[in-house]
Amino acid sequence: MKPSILHLFFPPSMILLLKRLGIVFAALTVTRLVFFLLNVAYFKEISPLDFVLGLRFDASAMAYFFSAYIILSLLPIGLQRYKVYRMLLAILYFFPLTVMLLMNLSDAVYFRFIFRRSTYDVIRYFSSSSSDGWRLLWTFALDFWYIPLVLIAILALSAWTYCKAGRGDDALKQERWTSRSIAWLLSIGLIVLGGRGGLQLIPITLVDAGIYTTPRGMPLVLNTPFSFMITAFQNKQQPLHYFTTAEAEKYFSPKYEVKPSVISFKGKNVVILILESFGQEYTGYYNKKGGYTPVLDSLLRQSYVFVNAFSNGKQSVDAVPAILSGIPGLMQEPFSASAYAANRMPSLGTYFSEQGYHTQFFHGGVNGTMGFEAFSQSAGMQHYYGKSQYPEVKRDYDGNWGIFDEPYLNYFAHELSKNDKPFFSVLFTLSSHHPYTIPDAYKGKFPKGKYEIHESIGYADHALGKFFEEARKQPWFNNTLFVLTADHTAHSENPFYQHGGGMGMYAVPIAFYDPTGKWKGVDSTIIQHVDLFPTLISLTGGTLQGKFFGRNALDKSVPHEVLNYNYGGSYQYLKDSLQSTFDEKKITTLYLFPKDSTMQNNLLDKYPARAQQTENVIKAKIQSYFENMEGNTWWK
Repeated sequence: MKPSILHLFFPPSMILLLKRLGIVFAALTVTRLVFFLLNVAYFKEISPLDFVLGLRFDASAMAYFFSAYIILSLLPIGLQRYKVYRMLLAILYFFPLTVMLLMNLSDAVYFRFIFRRSTYDVIRYFSSSSSDGWRLLWTFALDFWYIPLVLIAILALSAWTYCKAGRGDDALKQERWTSRSIAWLLSIGLIVLGGRGGLQLIPITLVDAGIYTTPRGMPLVLNTPFSFMITAFQNKQQPLHYFTTAEAEKYFSPKYEVKPSVISFKGKNVVILILESFGQEYTGYYNKKGGYTPVLDSLLRQSYVFVNAFSNGKQSVDAVPAILSGIPGLMQEPFSASAYAANRMPSLGTYFSEQGYHTQFFHGGVNGTMGFEAFSQSAGMQHYYGKSQYPEVKRDYDGNWGIFDEPYLNYFAHELSKNDKPFFSVLFTLSSHHPYTIPDAYKGKFPKGKYEIHESIGYADHALGKFFEEARKQPWFNNTLFVLTADHTAHSENPFYQHGGGMGMYAVPIAFYDPTGKWKGVDSTIIQHVDLFPTLISLTGGTLQGKFFGRNALDKSVPHEVLNYNYGGSYQYLKDSLQSTFDEKKITTLYLFPKDSTMQNNLLDKYPARAQQTENVIKAKIQSYFENMEGNTWWK
């Protein structure tokens, strides 16, 4: 065989390996094309680039499935000259190839039932003794008889090219031990790099597909073997089932219609400011006494404020899905890291994009941190601005986490002014996140309080004030509805907010600020982060019918409540003036809220009928959550 230009840079064994891995890439691309053609009605807004970008996820899956083949094919001890060893290598090549192709081709027809790539749950389903999966598999094989034929055709072509690639290469016989050793060491790096999906901060996951494509295009960019590998090692919480679906809907139905509000901001810009760790405890407004947030307190006095407002989790990664997509974190793992992360997610980003808005997500942290970039784009946000997009990183970097809040908020104000049409923009601050770094010029300028976070809250509040000073100068300011909230609470010294089982630990500000001053007041309706999704649709004059976990906070005809997962295996629930704890089997506590937020007087035995009704509602909500996650049917 005539030496190619590749022989100048790579040893022959590495060249042969790359050729054969190239065959795998080609075969997986063919299955992606079949996946597309069999579901073309679903993928109406895809780009040819989706096929190219999918190669990154193919490479990650291949690193897992072909690691043994890669390592043994380059093993520098001369075993490749033996026929039995070459047969072993062929088995280690074609067995994972067959599995990967079968997974992708099976999903090409199964996708129309679940609208996402299959995950490791399929294995759990077939291994269950009560499953009728094997019977269904036989039915699928008969109905989609052409899939095995496509599989055989791809494997036959792959086998022919596999043999052709290694035929007659005399350079392999003359290859030195040293060059093969170098190639073997390089292969280890190749596996690690491929498995991580690159050199980014954290290994890629399902939700990272959202960086490259629209939410509807995510299943096309992904591949089924990758989805299996990512979800196989998750300690997945098993779905909870208590009633028949009909019985559950007597207590809770996710079906809900959002209608336009009497208070209308139709056509106006919408800006959500998510303030890192700004729990209600830190504000003077919510506590009627001095706090650490004079700027926020002043804004709240001019806003429409919900005094019974709660986050849907205790982590930043819980807040973004809840606020953007109305998805609470009712599982052990965050939604964006779960097996359901690639589910369809019509959201505020998608909704406002469809209404002709320019949609943006800003966070001054390292791109990729906490999965914000991936999730925001999978949730329909058209643009993400992180540390990498910020023009003065060297000047304004805090040395730990990202860009200091004051310069970043100023940058945010000016970026908004570049929009030439209505915009929906989300900003997530960061200076009040551990390690609570503030610029040297401001040290000693804000109350230190009991905890380190207090001084950084004061700085972040100051930065918020500077943002509004700058924003008021911009032409878009009076035509904008601002939403003020926090991602979660943090260190607490007040028993009302610090009790581990009480709802006070989730108490955050939620307010709507209208710069024109036409809409302001105080509302005692219970509101949670997932309610922002339908509420903002209503406020901007929209109508939307589907399944929602939250409710429009201005709709007084429906019950308003909060249900959170407490990370200790229990759920916290609040409705009217009662908070309760549910341990996945039964209600264990029932307390008055806010009167008995520290949970001193358990009323469970005193109000058995109310306790039973509450337990049924909690069970129905949890069951509905998992049923619709499993079926990928939240938005049908």
